[in-house]
Amino acid sequence: MDLKKVKIANLLGKIEGRLHMINGNEKDVAYIQQQIKLIQEVSEMLPASPQPKPDEWKSQGELFKIKDMCNAHLINTIKYLLRNKETERQDAIRAGYMISGGLSGEMARYQIECSIQDLEETDAHKILLDECPPYSNMIKEASRRCLLWT
Repeated sequence: MDLKKVKIANLLGKIEGRLHMINGNEKDVAYIQQQIKLIQEVSEMLPASPQPKPDEWKSQGELFKIKDMCNAHLINTIKYLLRNKETERQDAIRAGYMISGGLSGEMARYQIECSIQDLEETDAHKILLDECPPYSNMIKEASRRCLLWT
């Protein structure tokens, strides 16, 4: 089971579940349903992402135990993950604003605005702690070694 695809499916399920809140504005409902289908099609094209064990990290095809990573590799990997997750978060926020611009119903806009606000209030570090088990172990290992990464 691919974690990315499961999260996309869960998010789409939540959005579909909130469609009933749009008070009879068929244009908005149809638009959202069209966007949901597009996202589902794109998510099916995503390659399955291999999930390393929580105490391992795969880099350039090589598998490393987090405890065996050198300090520089550990810090650079933490920074890399944070940069990429922040980029994903910003892209999701922009996509939310783009979708909200095409909606005319108040409830539809409200739901999108709530989702955008949730993304804006959550930082990349918190998201990674939830989504990437090796990340939390990297943070623990860096803290154990008294390394700074911010």
